[in-house]
Amino acid sequence: MTKKLLRCIDGHVFDGSQSTRCPICGADAATPPASTSAPQGGSSSGGPEGASRGSPMRVVVFAFAAVVVVVAVVYISRSGGGHQSQTSSAGTAVAAHVSQPQVVHTQSPQTPAGTAVKPAAAQPPANPPKAAVLPAPQTEQVPSMPQAPASVPPVSNAAAATPPATPVRPKIHLSRAIRDSMVKKGIAFATGHGEMPNDETALYWFKKAAAGGSPWAMNILGWVYVQGMGVEPNADTAKSWFEKSIKSGDASANYGLGMLYDNGQATGVAHPTRAMALYRKAAAAGSANAMYALGNHYLNGFGVTKNYRKAFNWFSKGAKAGSATAMAALGSMYMNGTGIAKNMNAVMYWNQLAIKAGYTSGLPEIPHH
Repeated sequence: MTKKLLRCIDGHVFDGSQSTRCPICGADAATPPASTSAPQGGSSSGGPEGASRGSPMRVVVFAFAAVVVVVAVVYISRSGGGHQSQTSSAGTAVAAHVSQPQVVHTQSPQTPAGTAVKPAAAQPPANPPKAAVLPAPQTEQVPSMPQAPASVPPVSNAAAATPPATPVRPKIHLSRAIRDSMVKKGIAFATGHGEMPNDETALYWFKKAAAGGSPWAMNILGWVYVQGMGVEPNADTAKSWFEKSIKSGDASANYGLGMLYDNGQATGVAHPTRAMALYRKAAAAGSANAMYALGNHYLNGFGVTKNYRKAFNWFSKGAKAGSATAMAALGSMYMNGTGIAKNMNAVMYWNQLAIKAGYTSGLPEIPHH
């Protein structure tokens, strides 16, 4: 049977013995058919050898036709809307790549090679850590500058001229034994008993003992300023020392303060009643001089009605307590028979005791402790 090989307008080669239409694309043959003769029951090459050569040739023809078709499709797709479609597809792919999170497939030692591992779902921790509280930023504190007052009071000339006050030195409190020894040394210089009489030295020891806190020395200094022993008499200074001694615990100093009221030196006018009240306080504290003063008030009727018996009793108490003046007063009462019978032996007895106690020395009586 003779084969007619034809070529269509698209370049396909096909057997046109049956039909002149291309079985591949359906187009009509573009060239006249080429006839080849072959013996019946054989191929164009004749016999079995021709059949074996014709079969590879057919494969090549079909492969060539397939390539031509692919090239044509690619050409058509690139021209016209094909380019736009491809661009759109590429843009979509890029957008998908950007928007989709990348999943990294890790391979654990137990997972076989080539097996994709699915990412494990995120599980909340068993004990979620507490959110750390950050401290508020601290700003550096800048000290504010002191503000000047709205108005500064003017400094007076008097205030500017006033010198600074001298610091007061604290008092040194000595032991009672040391203070008493100082007082006794001052008495020795004042009376001349054991020392040469020297009022200035006596005053030095009295003041030193008073500065050490001795109430006894303060009481004596009051009498020093009453009598003017080495100093000018000064009732106000004497009154101040008596009051200091009373505040320091020596109630017998009420006698000296009573004397100032009795003589009118404290206020300028005599106050015997006020004086007697102070005498009684001093007498209750053991002051022999206060006892004599009370007897003298009852003897002369100073601020009270005369009472010789009470006068005699207070003189007796004062004499026994050591008052030389009270001893001399008792001798006077026995001599004159004032309220009692005269008794010369009693007169001699009390006068001798008064002399031994220093009554005739001319020195003021010093309070005894």
